[in-house]
Amino acid sequence: MIEASRFLILLGATLYACFRSWRHPLLFVYLSANLLYEIASEWPLLTAGDVSRSYLITYTVCTSLWLLTALGVVWEATLGYTYRLRRLSVSFLTAIVLTRFIEVGIHRQMQFSDWVVLYEGCFSYMCGFTLTCVSFFSGRRADVYFILGILWIALAGFKWAWLLGVPEAVWIEAGYIVPTLFCVVAFMAVGVKMRREHGC
Repeated sequence: MIEASRFLILLGATLYACFRSWRHPLLFVYLSANLLYEIASEWPLLTAGDVSRSYLITYTVCTSLWLLTALGVVWEATLGYTYRLRRLSVSFLTAIVLTRFIEVGIHRQMQFSDWVVLYEGCFSYMCGFTLTCVSFFSGRRADVYFILGILWIALAGFKWAWLLGVPEAVWIEAGYIVPTLFCVVAFMAVGVKMRREHGC
């Protein structure tokens, strides 16, 4: 029951944000990638569990898709800037250093799924840090970029904390609830901002 409620609430928030962002192709593609992840990962999660091979494959593929689309949003946000690659490289180097600190802090044998989550956090932080910084100079899209930037930083922070906290039971349970809560709040806020932007 809790899992079904979590899934439906997240699905509703993502659909709302998708509906409101259809006029902005890269935002729409990013939100659609999240929608695909939510739908595609739910079946193997319910039938085989979160340690199954089918869930790991689905998680890895869908996470790669949303990270690529997030990079697309960041690239679009930096289009008007000179020295774009320099800005991205500072974020990338910061993310790599933080990722290395987290890796050193994990005192257990790393599984493939742990590496996926570790580098998901790395790229999520890089995208979030860059987008948050450029959001202040992004005109009408500033609020949306800021919300997504903070979301990605928060998700990265949680993923890294989760890696350091597992196998504690509280962290395993939090892994289902906290990222969902972050995404629901952020996607609803994005939907509201996009609605105000278009006045409908």
